[in-house]
Parts: sequence; C-alpha cells; structure tokens
Amino acid sequence: MKIHTGIILVLTLLCANSVRSDVDVASTLADLAARIVQLEAITVQLGAKTVKLEARNEQLETKIGELQN
Repeated sequence: MKIHTGIILVLTLLCANSVRSDVDVASTLADLAARIVQLEAITVQLGAKTVKLEARNEQLETKIGELQN
C-alpha cells in the first residue's frame, strides 16, 4: 500500500511539474508575442519617418539644384 501511495505521489508531482512548465512556456510565448507586436509598431513608425526624411531629402536636393543654377 505504501508503494502504491508513493507511486501516486510521484506521478502527481510529475504531472504538477509538467503543468507548471507548460504554463511557464505559454507565459513566455505570450510575452514574446506582445514584444513582436511592439517591434512591428516601431518598424511602422520608422518606415513613416523614413518616408518623411526621403521627401525632405528630395526637397533639399531640388533647392541645392536651384541654388547652383
């Protein structure tokens, strides 16, 4: 009977450890997914800034061309 109880206890502990590990993995994946969304938003912001800088660069190049003539 003691062996049977011991085996059940060990199996219960192993299952609990596995569930905790799965929860940790799920939590880490959720954190990573949130970070990916943040990085995608930053990428969009940087893309918009790049477009503005390219437009400003063209304006300046046009102005330089006018001043050289």
